[in-house]
Amino acid sequence: MTVDEMLERAFDLRGTPPNTRRTYTYCVHHFERFVGGPITELGRQQVEQFLLHLVRERRLGASSHNVYAAALRFLYDAALDRPEVMVRVPRRKQAMRLPVLLEPAEIVRLLAARQTRTPCSTCSSPAPTTRASSATRWRA
Repeated sequence: MTVDEMLERAFDLRGTPPNTRRTYTYCVHHFERFVGGPITELGRQQVEQFLLHLVRERRLGASSHNVYAAALRFLYDAALDRPEVMVRVPRRKQAMRLPVLLEPAEIVRLLAARQTRTPCSTCSSPAPTTRASSATRWRA
């Protein structure tokens, strides 16, 4: 049985969505091209070498790197039944982003713009409100 057939079998048994199948298959084929040989006999060292190649030479971001790691984990755990290969292969941490906060002057301008709006000319309703201005009204 080929690696592709083993992957398909594991995908079918788990009901893996089509997009995940395509992504994991692409990652596995990329890994095969990198090592240039049969991946069924490889170990943790070759997997880590490939993942380091993705980080250092291809400069992949953390989330893309983690997709490759997940695909290889699926390959060795589910398709090849060799979970020991991926036991201690870590995932990369993703940088946490701070939320964008408004400056006090920007908040004053936002509230001032809200107060100077004119009513709707086609109907008798008051000025339309935005979700942001409605939220600030109740938090103040």
